[in-house]
Amino acid sequence: MTTLSPESGLLARVPPRVVRIASVVVVVLSWEIAGRAAPRWASYPTEVFAAFLDNLDRIIEAFVETFKAVGVGYAISVAGGVLIGFGMARIRVVKVALDPYVAVLYSTPRITLIPLAILLIGIGFNLRVLMSVLASIFPMIINTYAAVDSVSAELEETARSFTASRWSITRTVLIPGAIPGIFVGMRVGIIRALVGVIVAEMTAGAAGVGALLLVFGRFFQSEKLFGPVLLLGLVSILMTRGLSYLERKLAPWQD
Repeated sequence: MTTLSPESGLLARVPPRVVRIASVVVVVLSWEIAGRAAPRWASYPTEVFAAFLDNLDRIIEAFVETFKAVGVGYAISVAGGVLIGFGMARIRVVKVALDPYVAVLYSTPRITLIPLAILLIGIGFNLRVLMSVLASIFPMIINTYAAVDSVSAELEETARSFTASRWSITRTVLIPGAIPGIFVGMRVGIIRALVGVIVAEMTAGAAGVGALLLVFGRFFQSEKLFGPVLLLGLVSILMTRGLSYLERKLAPWQD
């Protein structure tokens, strides 16, 4: 008896892009039909799109507020996380001194820190930036530390045999070798930075996408709620894809 392998047949020759588009079409059509059948419990795509256009100004304003905080917090996290991760990987005293704080803060749920942050700095832009940093800096620290620590010692010894200085070894060996791990932390960190800001906005009732979602949800306006949520998902995909593209440009040897 002849058995067909999973790669044989007509479906195996269908391009992945076609499969993805077909799956989206099926989901959207199913959602439209189910939503129209029970409009009390769920909206449907055409209504969501209409509500999105009607509230486009509010949504854009909320996204600008949110991503200003995400951008500032993420920039701080990348700079601080890479420096701290490098320091912990290369300087024993730094690792011993900072390791307990990194472990404790990384394992602490960020939402539990919001009341304390409100007491210290109040409700506003600074709160959102702080929560963005607290959510995203630790993946940067941990992944940078692991990436630098895993760079081959033989490469360093080879560089030293050619009388390379410590800065030359860092620039030509450690940084190129650590780039893949650093970008793993950056991809994880950018999503966590966004989540941290959204949670702060929803918890503290500040401006931004989180506050807008809270208002729509409080009044059971599901047709208005879906638009910003779907847009957040799309923006998250674009951000991670952009970082992957940047990594390929900075480290083409990985391909």
